[in-house]
Amino acid sequence: MASFIYAYHRKIMEKKWEETAKICKEAEMSDQQISEIYRMWLDELNGDRRFAKHTLSYNEEEGEKRLLSLSYAMYQSGMTQDEFSGCGRYSWIDDIATPEIVMWLKSLNEIEIELLTMLVVDGLNQSEAAKKLGKCPSDISRRIRRLRESLEKILPEYLKREYIK
Repeated sequence: MASFIYAYHRKIMEKKWEETAKICKEAEMSDQQISEIYRMWLDELNGDRRFAKHTLSYNEEEGEKRLLSLSYAMYQSGMTQDEFSGCGRYSWIDDIATPEIVMWLKSLNEIEIELLTMLVVDGLNQSEAAKKLGKCPSDISRRIRRLRESLEKILPEYLKREYIK
């Protein structure tokens, strides 16, 4: 797996951002425009992290370096997704690029993560998820409502307008 040390790359990005932010302020850009540029930089950094995490590199006989996706490597090795390290049932979490949502997901317990995985990845409805978790449907409904409310508190306004109705 390609090596990507997030803290190191984030520190470099933040140093470059300080200089860029000064230039933007000198150019009399609004705070909203500056924060949008910062979010783009952060999205690019997170995209680089996802690419590094989900891509393998190998050397051919000629020494030429090529990139190989993890799913292709799994196909070649005959492994299932759950057996392959770095992938699995909760790999969808690694694809989240919004920092606020990543922090929110880290604050959830195992049952809440499993519930979200059942609803989003497995495509189960609340009743089916309740049966699999051994809970009553009203408990699942309450958990989902609490999850939604806690997510609404941390989301930036532009994401609330786009995703929460």
